[in-house]
Amino acid sequence: MKRRIFYILLLFCAVQSAAAQDGTDFCGQIRRQLDIQNYNTALQILYAATEDDYYDIECVQRAACEAYYMTGDYGKCAELCGKLYNEDESSTFTDMLYMVVTAKQSRKNDSLVAAVAYDLGQKPPDKNILQQLAVISQRDIDNAAAAVSRYIVNNGISPDEDLKPYKTVLAILFFAAGHYNDSYNACIDYLTMDNYPVIYYILGVIKQQNAEYNSALSFFNMAIRNGYNHYDAYLRRAVCFGYGKDYVRSNIDLDTCLMIDSNYYVFYLKGINYNFMKQYQDAMNCLDYSISLNDTFADSYNYRGIVLSNMKEYAFAAMDFKNAVILDPKTPFVHNNYGIALEKTGKIQQAIEQYRISVKTEPQLSDAWYNLGRIYTDFKQTDKALKYLKRAAELDPDISDTYYLMGVNYQRKNDRQRACIMYQQALELEHTEAGKKIESYCNSGVQQQTVAKKSKTDKRIKKKKAEKSAEEDEENGGFSETDEQEEE
Repeated sequence: MKRRIFYILLLFCAVQSAAAQDGTDFCGQIRRQLDIQNYNTALQILYAATEDDYYDIECVQRAACEAYYMTGDYGKCAELCGKLYNEDESSTFTDMLYMVVTAKQSRKNDSLVAAVAYDLGQKPPDKNILQQLAVISQRDIDNAAAAVSRYIVNNGISPDEDLKPYKTVLAILFFAAGHYNDSYNACIDYLTMDNYPVIYYILGVIKQQNAEYNSALSFFNMAIRNGYNHYDAYLRRAVCFGYGKDYVRSNIDLDTCLMIDSNYYVFYLKGINYNFMKQYQDAMNCLDYSISLNDTFADSYNYRGIVLSNMKEYAFAAMDFKNAVILDPKTPFVHNNYGIALEKTGKIQQAIEQYRISVKTEPQLSDAWYNLGRIYTDFKQTDKALKYLKRAAELDPDISDTYYLMGVNYQRKNDRQRACIMYQQALELEHTEAGKKIESYCNSGVQQQTVAKKSKTDKRIKKKKAEKSAEEDEENGGFSETDEQEEE
């Protein structure tokens, strides 16, 4: 007991010391404690601020709502959030917390939850609300969304009765809980979104996740134009620009992100952009810096290996790919990339091993299947080569070299028909050597068959002529017209 009292006194002294050091900025102090997840310390600052009659006590209370929630004191969280809500001193986040903890307590509170939701939907949400909601558990968010949905159904609320505010809040709740289809439907069906930049952002994220990058780019543009100037909006728009091959604009957005937070991931993305722009030294500088900020992020090593490969520095590239494999063997394409670098440095068997790992871990990656087929073609192991090349063609039917190599292998098996079909497909995909093969192998074969057929026909004609001549000789007593002319 004495020890417990001692620690409480020690904590109180620490709070008082911090207060003395920072003047009376209790609000800033409590926010800093929340950021480092020292929730109990944050609550001690709340008590100190209350005793000190802090002039901006509502600011401290808004921050303390989160601390109560994170420490599991839902009763006090609901009480404090409700007080702020009723006094019109709340924020979007504290109102969301009020909804969540109220819905958590009982289904009997559905009408109160819906009333808070309606009021929330009448005003634009704070721009950081999605990031703030990340501290709330998915189950609690689902409870709140279910309470609002039940209220809508049980009370027969229709669009004519102003359903929009409820749907605004539901769109945000569904998104925060990861129910993107429900969130999208809530956004599209009921919102004009004129005053809701966060809704534009939500739609952009959903479109981006569906790989609809042009649509996503439009929504991110609208979100930023309407005031959603959040780090994540610029970052996601930069990615959309990258997919659209607008690497200059992508880098501009990434530079905006760096002004907000010098993050390793942003330098990683800039490295990708510079690589596509073939500015390899700039790409290397960005990836080097990304790794210096976070040396456990496998993707940065993998992509630096790609840049080094483009610079034909295959030995160094292999070292980066190896590091990526060690950090995360599931890094996309890393085993295939590692195999290429090993092959370029003459380590063929090690390369084959990496390609085999690639086709097992990423069976939909056509490159690794093709690379195995190409190596076994070089080894003149036709059956193995055809096995891998056929799969590569199934996964990506637009690579001319795959068909060309299949043609080579069928030719080695003396399967002229299949070989020529493969060469023809390669030619249609503009393979530079396929035409020569068709001319020298396929067409020459046709000519040989034509000559052979003509020779057989000529022999048959001569044989028939000889037989006919013999019959005529018998009819003329064994003499031909030529013989008679010679006697005369």
